[in-house]
Amino acid sequence: MRRFYLCALLTLLPAAVAANDAINRIMATAEENHSTGVVIMQNGKIVAEQYWRLDESSDPRIKQAARARFFGTTDDGLTLEDVASVQKSVVAALAGIGQEKGLIDFDTSVSIYLGDKWASGEPAAISRITIRHLMSQTSGLDEKLAPEAEPGTRWRYNTTAYQNVLRVLEAASGLDKNELTKTWLTNDLGMQDTYWVDRASRNSKGPPQRGLVTHARDLARFGQFVLDKGRANGHRLIKEETLAELMQPSSTMNPSYGLLWWLNSDAGYQTAGNSKLQEGRREPMAPANMVSARGALNRLVLILPDQQLVITRTGLINTDKA
Repeated sequence: MRRFYLCALLTLLPAAVAANDAINRIMATAEENHSTGVVIMQNGKIVAEQYWRLDESSDPRIKQAARARFFGTTDDGLTLEDVASVQKSVVAALAGIGQEKGLIDFDTSVSIYLGDKWASGEPAAISRITIRHLMSQTSGLDEKLAPEAEPGTRWRYNTTAYQNVLRVLEAASGLDKNELTKTWLTNDLGMQDTYWVDRASRNSKGPPQRGLVTHARDLARFGQFVLDKGRANGHRLIKEETLAELMQPSSTMNPSYGLLWWLNSDAGYQTAGNSKLQEGRREPMAPANMVSARGALNRLVLILPDQQLVITRTGLINTDKA
């Protein structure tokens, strides 16, 4: 079962059952699918939480590429791992805060902050790419950062291009990625175990990609912050309207993608691996207003406003059940 339908299990079952049998089913499914952590929060409180250890050195389920994503455990035994593209939604929040601080503008050229050599191609063409284009996956760049379409005319999930959003924030703020993330966001959320690392680069000519290292409990804190519309510990970190902008369809080409957030629109969807518009909701059994942060190997933050639910999942996938 490669698709982890935590949200479907919870929303389809009565609340009385969800507290018992459904939770047990969810955790059993999580364990079968090589999860390292699952946290379920409702109404701001953890109602279920479970963690599993994987032996990074010898477990045959952990391939070499995946092994590089693990960073040990916390003092209380929570597995720390690079949560892949879940990071995008964290960066979206940071970008929103940066715009509110007046340091960036989503509709300003990336070249203003990074110069005209951050991507390949003629400087005049590259200068037309804005921060919003990077955040909506409509930059028009290929994986080597070379133009293949006019910005705003094609939706293509492009992590290489996206990673420049964090570089823009560093350039605009004068802060290192970890310093700005802590001071703008994670310290206030109590995400003390969350930090950035540089991944081993496959392309020696370009800057290394960044990985966000964290665990399921810290991700649940981030999800609750979003569910609470930008408030944490009694004060506001980001305006409600700014956060809402991140979670609106950012193009007609993919109605289920906001600004670095996945949506569940009835109007159709594209996925990271399929740039063809599919009909209906991406998660048909989940509410249309669910928003999510998603990464490779089914790393997830699911936010269901109507149910006041936040569900996080970290770990691997069980290829035996694919």
